[in-house]
Amino acid sequence: MSTDPSSSTAGETAAKPGPLTLKSHVSKTLDRPPSCVQCMSPDREYFVVGTYELDATETQNEVEKTDQPQSRSGSLILFYMGSDNNLITIDTVQTPGAVTDMRFSEELTQGVLIVALSTGKISLFQFHGDRRFGDWRPENAKLAHLKTVALFPPSILILSIALHPTIRGKLAVTTSAGNVHELEVIDQETSSGKLDVVNSGVLLHHDEQAWTAAFAQTNTEGVQSALASKTKQGGERERLYSGGDDGILRSTSFVVHNNKLRDFQPGRTLQKPFGAGVTAILPLPAASQFPAADGLSSLLLVGSYDDRIRLIDPMASSVLAEENLEGGVWQLSQVDSFSKYESWTITPDGHEKTEPAEENYLILASCCFAGARILRVHGRNKIWTINVLAKFVEHESMCYASAVRPWASLGLDFSGRTEGWPYIKSRLTHHFVSTSYYDRLLCMWDYEDKDDKLRA
Repeated sequence: MSTDPSSSTAGETAAKPGPLTLKSHVSKTLDRPPSCVQCMSPDREYFVVGTYELDATETQNEVEKTDQPQSRSGSLILFYMGSDNNLITIDTVQTPGAVTDMRFSEELTQGVLIVALSTGKISLFQFHGDRRFGDWRPENAKLAHLKTVALFPPSILILSIALHPTIRGKLAVTTSAGNVHELEVIDQETSSGKLDVVNSGVLLHHDEQAWTAAFAQTNTEGVQSALASKTKQGGERERLYSGGDDGILRSTSFVVHNNKLRDFQPGRTLQKPFGAGVTAILPLPAASQFPAADGLSSLLLVGSYDDRIRLIDPMASSVLAEENLEGGVWQLSQVDSFSKYESWTITPDGHEKTEPAEENYLILASCCFAGARILRVHGRNKIWTINVLAKFVEHESMCYASAVRPWASLGLDFSGRTEGWPYIKSRLTHHFVSTSYYDRLLCMWDYEDKDDKLRA
């Protein structure tokens, strides 16, 4: 699971070892090309793979003559991963179109999988298998179709889904027409699982496909901005970000009032142009309980098809750090975060104040032909660094989808230290699933995080 450190000659400082090369402990070739992965929290053993397949029998001339979009088919495959690394296919459900993205919402009707399709539709599935409801055997788990709603013409692909972090059923979707829409999944009768999906309108627009979107709650402490202040409606301003194939990062702000999004500001361009399409956006919430004075929680990690990942301060429209990941950065997920503290001061009023010395984020990146990457993003104020810690390169085609399974194994190593718990060296082993498109490969692999963590 590691590479050999670079050699050095006598009298020279040893070169810093490069990223680890990780190996899978389970791999499986699927029947259809995988496009996305979703872990079914809180049941950590279950995950779903969405598939996306073009009709190979149609020629380009046939598509052009009929003036209809090329046929695409898809499915959802429910897997169970036991403690003995035995991967079991539990259920397969066909979908009315290819699956482009999906998100699992625990708040909706005991757990609903929201699925975006290539046919302008959203499908809703209920996940049965949560141990809280008595289903202890893996074979009892299943995906039950609840409803499919046609929101756009069948020629428009819904490309991605972004769930609002606190409002039940609120989401944004991006489309191949370049628009970002606000949607709401309405839970009409929780007991019977009657749901509906309502399109509330366009929030942002791109000149080409809108690949991705993300909601971000703003840390307003110390941020001197009209967009970050409280409004007359009594709510805090929040933001929605989007990226498109036009290479532009855009944003709008709004107010949450009675669980509704209100008072939208006109969309604005934050960063342009990137070297290629903007394909992944991950807001980084403050890892610390002590908000940074410069509005740390508004930082964005942005991936592009130009192979680069950038840490952006949207308040200043500036790039704080960037790194070449050797492949188009299609997806980003936060694995872990923590703060290291080093200074305690006394404020003028006599209170003790703790300053975070550094914020740290462990990130999973899906990098198309380069496979998957584990990154460390760390820094404070305006000084930040992105380090590639590990690579997973067993995929031989486009790695569009990867996910962290929502649990980690903790090991402790005192390493001869006697200072006590804050100085214990901890080893967190994180568990991942990743897929690649053309070779239809699914892999399970682990990463052991050995960083010292000061967790007060």
